[in-house]
Amino acid sequence: MYDDRVWVETRSLASVSDVALVAEVREALIAVLLCGDAWLAVLPNTTERQDRARVEILAALREGLVLAGPAASVHELAVMAAPVLNRFWPGSAGAAGALAESVEMLRVAVMHRLAHIRAARAEAAGWDAMRP
Repeated sequence: MYDDRVWVETRSLASVSDVALVAEVREALIAVLLCGDAWLAVLPNTTERQDRARVEILAALREGLVLAGPAASVHELAVMAAPVLNRFWPGSAGAAGALAESVEMLRVAVMHRLAHIRAARAEAAGWDAMRP
């Protein structure tokens, strides 16, 4: 038999709506863009290949969010986040550190939180299927 706390937590996670998930992921993406803007403001005019790639990723993310508009699904937002999450963002003090931290928060929203909610929904559906 399941512990009541597990049941309550699982039901709570399973009840998170898709609208709330979209809002959470969109908020994390926007935080990355805002931190990216601050990082770009202090970035020296560099020809370093890695920095140019990061700038291009942020520009593509911004364009993707604008094109998708408010009707984007969680899946579409997760696809937009993939290039950001697949790139190394060096953390240090200042704007670069804030950007790296916002990318990690995006990772939590897109990868961990979505996976936990999907698993909770599947578990809750299994419990509901066992009811008479």
